[in-house]
Amino acid sequence: MVVPHILVILVCAGVCFASRGALRANLLKCSIFAGLGIIHGLVPAITPEQLRNSGAMHLLDSRFTTGVRTPAAWYALACVTLLALGWMMYEGWDRRSQRMNQAIYQVIASQRGRGLLVFLFWASAGLTLLGLLLQLFSSGATIDEFIAASRFEYRSRDAILAIISGHLMSFGFIPGFIGFFLPSRYRTLGIAFALALTLLLFFVFAKGTRSLPLGLLGGIGVAYVMRYPVTAKRMVMIGGGGAAICFLAISLYEVRKVMAGASLGEMATKAFSMDTYQDSLVSDPLNYHEYLVAAMANIPDRHPYFDGATYRRILFFWMASGWENSWKPEDTNIAFAHILGSAVTQDVTIPPSVPGDIYVNFWGWWGLPAFLVQGLFLAWINRKMQSSVLWFVIFGAMCSRFVLLVLRGQPYDLFVMMLFVFIASYAISWFGPYSFSHAQRDARRLVCSWAADRRSRVPISRGNTIRPARVVSPSRPARSIAHT
Repeated sequence: MVVPHILVILVCAGVCFASRGALRANLLKCSIFAGLGIIHGLVPAITPEQLRNSGAMHLLDSRFTTGVRTPAAWYALACVTLLALGWMMYEGWDRRSQRMNQAIYQVIASQRGRGLLVFLFWASAGLTLLGLLLQLFSSGATIDEFIAASRFEYRSRDAILAIISGHLMSFGFIPGFIGFFLPSRYRTLGIAFALALTLLLFFVFAKGTRSLPLGLLGGIGVAYVMRYPVTAKRMVMIGGGGAAICFLAISLYEVRKVMAGASLGEMATKAFSMDTYQDSLVSDPLNYHEYLVAAMANIPDRHPYFDGATYRRILFFWMASGWENSWKPEDTNIAFAHILGSAVTQDVTIPPSVPGDIYVNFWGWWGLPAFLVQGLFLAWINRKMQSSVLWFVIFGAMCSRFVLLVLRGQPYDLFVMMLFVFIASYAISWFGPYSFSHAQRDARRLVCSWAADRRSRVPISRGNTIRPARVVSPSRPARSIAHT
């Protein structure tokens, strides 16, 4: 049934169109709803027969999905509608001035602010390299063995070190982002670092994992949007960059299938072959709607609901899963992969998509109010990015990967990743010349000084004002990074 998919497209397009005038402030919103509109609206609307019969969708059994596609389409429509409603509700409640965002730009453009960014640039790069070395050490293999190994061969050899190294590698998103807010040499170094890390992660240290390299490349695009004013020409470049990342995700999925034992030339040929993109509309990641269909086809008829297991894992994130009598459930994405019969090892995970995550955790249609809560939460995150120096720098750097994990339906991975990087970045900044705490304090003072300056202007007549001599106006830079 095409009607609910068309309505999904209209809802998502309407949200993005309403946010067009302030792309910087609504970048997270536009990215999430654009992804939802494509995955749960456009793709199933224009290729319904291919989705039913595609060999690429080997996870689905037509015997169980025939009568589920229409309910799944309406469920996806309810998801995007309630997400949008929750987002609008939060924005209606929280109408704080955008001056805080202007103050953040001025603080990071100041001499002390740039000192903080330079310190974070090198500290993040160093921690990322440390994470790569720990990953190699925990595997117990030489670099040649690591390169030649299959995808899961050296994973989880030492669970503690593997977890630490994975979190440390998350700092790799930061240099490429903050380089755009520093002199041009740092921008060049940041882009080169992101590109080199992309290759190392996909082909060596996180074999075949796409969210890390795609998040690194997407972080450069986010930095470009946040650094420069949005013009028509730049909008075209941004759209082209987003399409390129989408096609790259498709090609890397195909490359991952043949990378074991293949030469670089063979993998490059596979990546740029037209055959790779022939069925792109029914290939991962554009086919995530099918995972919602699979969830509704299998749960609860063939497997019980997860009873909020994903979110119970968040509550007890500090515990190791798998312990006897542990309150922390097993990884629900691995459990979902086993339900679909595709988990050949314990490392294979299949997230059920955004609506699928709520469906399997909160008892199907009874979980619809959870989308409203998600909309409120995502809107809060978006506003924090506009009102906190820490969130602007750290979340801005990780925004692209955040969107990817949101669209896949991986809230636990999001929570753990963001918690570690935020706490560690805040603590590390105290060892530098200018901490995030001091930067936030100065941003608030700047906003207060602007407010006092505005109140000090006493109207004399229409269109004219005077400034009392006893009030000294705070100085402000003639040019700021927000207007260059």
